[in-house]
Amino acid sequence: MDVFRLYLKDVGRYNLLTRHEERDLANLYREGREAQTMLERTDGKLPLQEKEKLESAMLRGKEARERLICCNLRLAISEAFKTARSWTWGFRGIGVVDLIQAGNVGLLRAVEKFDPNRGSFANYAIHWVRREIGQLGDGYAKTIRVPVEKRQLARRVLKAQSKLEKLGRPVTLETIAEEARVTTEEVELVRAFPTTVSLDEYLDSEERNSDFYSVIPDPTTVESQAMARILLIQCLVAMTQVLTDRERNILELRVLTPATLEEIGRKEGVTKERVRQIEAEARKKLSAQINTHKAHG
Repeated sequence: MDVFRLYLKDVGRYNLLTRHEERDLANLYREGREAQTMLERTDGKLPLQEKEKLESAMLRGKEARERLICCNLRLAISEAFKTARSWTWGFRGIGVVDLIQAGNVGLLRAVEKFDPNRGSFANYAIHWVRREIGQLGDGYAKTIRVPVEKRQLARRVLKAQSKLEKLGRPVTLETIAEEARVTTEEVELVRAFPTTVSLDEYLDSEERNSDFYSVIPDPTTVESQAMARILLIQCLVAMTQVLTDRERNILELRVLTPATLEEIGRKEGVTKERVRQIEAEARKKLSAQINTHKAHG
């Protein structure tokens, strides 16, 4: 049995949650976060009984978060398979494992933002799952990932340019800006966006005897690539067990954005050196967790 099937089988071990269970788990997680904030704020300098009570609440919160995620992993899987079956995605070359990985990132974000008083978690999480999968599709064709707002700007500008050409009107910076309702500087920015080069394009247009794809080495097999992606998914789930909220937030910002140490420091209210230390601690914990997982099979 391959790694992917083992992952699907492992996800199937978790039962779906009732609305009541979702609400209870979300409330436990919220209480755990509040307890962790209190411990961090006081630097653990509390009466022993109160400190133990907060630590117990924090542990219950982490366990609740893990269960809330694991019991909804099939949500990301289901959405990934639906997307993969769409013919429009077939031409993007995106595998189902990549889609599941993106969906799981959306699931993690949904858990952080879910309000149990505003309905079902599954109904809320599906929007985040689809959002992350959609962003993967939008940026997959580009070697350099362009931010979402910049891609939206590019679509408006290109749509305006196409409309002007169809109407036979002059296509200038000013007319495009007026039609798209943007500034001329924004039109220039779109025109400066990097373009992608096909791997099938010939290196020498005259000789036509070698393309880009033929000179790029493939250091891994398809199977090992799938293994790496599955391990990344497992790594995201493992984060719920070993990282504090601050460590998880900082690592997500560093890996998924990626944001600079200074930007994260401003957001977290700490120095960039402290951010670097927290990131190093988080990576060390994850490494130990992954090594433990490998050791147990």
